[in-house]
Amino acid sequence: ALLEKSNKAISHAASDMRRIAHNMMPEVLIKLGLIKAIQELVDNINSSKQLKIIFQHFGMEERLSGSFEIMLYRIVQELLNNIMKHSDATEAVIQFIKEENRLHVTIEDNGKGFQVLPEKKGVGLNSVKERVLYLNGKLSIDSEVSTGTTVTMEFLLANA
Repeated sequence: ALLEKSNKAISHAASDMRRIAHNMMPEVLIKLGLIKAIQELVDNINSSKQLKIIFQHFGMEERLSGSFEIMLYRIVQELLNNIMKHSDATEAVIQFIKEENRLHVTIEDNGKGFQVLPEKKGVGLNSVKERVLYLNGKLSIDSEVSTGTTVTMEFLLANA
C-alpha cells in the first residue's frame, strides 16, 4: 500500500513537471514557431471561457530567430496572465503586424484599466518591460480606469 502511494505521488509529480515544462517552453513554439504557439495559447484560454481572445497576424509568414520568438512568447504570455488576473476583461485582441523590418505588437483588453504609474509597475509588467528592452524594442502602455488597456510594442527586426 505504501509503495502504491509512493508510485502515485511520483506519477503526479512527473505529470506536474511535464505540465510546467510545457508551459515554460511549449513544443509547438520550437517546432512550428511563434504564431502557432500563440494561437495554441489563445485557443487554450478561449476554451477555458475565462477570456475571449481574437488573435490577428499580418506579414508573419517567416519565422523569427528562436530566442526572439521565445522572448515574444513570454511577453504575450505575461500580458495575457495580467489581463486574466487583474483586469476583469471579457475580451482581448492580439495583433502582430510585420512590415518590412519592423514588427508591431498590440494587445488590448476591455477590462477595468488602471492608472499607469512609471515607478509602480508590478513584477509582471516589469518583466515585460525588461524583455522588450532586451529585444531593443519600444513599449507603450495606455490605460485608463474603466476603459481597458492597450499595450503597444515595436521591434526592429534587423537581427531577429
